[in-house]
Amino acid sequence: VFGERRQRKPDSEMLIHLLDLVDGTESILPDSRGKWSPRWSPDGRYIVAVTTDFRSLVLFDRQAQRWTPLASGSDIDDATWSLDGRFVHFRARGENGMALFRVRIRDAAVDPLAVCPYPEVAWAGVAPDGSPLVLHSTRIEEIYAMDLKLP
Repeated sequence: VFGERRQRKPDSEMLIHLLDLVDGTESILPDSRGKWSPRWSPDGRYIVAVTTDFRSLVLFDRQAQRWTPLASGSDIDDATWSLDGRFVHFRARGENGMALFRVRIRDAAVDPLAVCPYPEVAWAGVAPDGSPLVLHSTRIEEIYAMDLKLP
């Protein structure tokens, strides 16, 4: 499963594609217009995606062939499945700035996990043990000195 690259076409026309690795055929996921950044669940039953306006996290049930909303908000991104497939972790704008959340698949209950320590986070996700991970983008202009010690 894969989404389209942003800014190659209008957001409202972006689709999610399925590629069958056995026969090489490609198809479009039903009702996937305006969605992107898909992620398979660990068991393969679900696909989670973000709407192109970054306001909703949605879930596609491959058995039922339908989308359901999981979470809504502002600046939703970086959806990451928990290893057991019970939760999707994501980054979004919270009351105190960017924060990490998780949503339970069974009932769409959203729990806040942590406030992001940096105003601009390059990526957020979850470690294998379930702890939050945040990558801050450090530009070369922010490096003032580097000491290299060779053995």
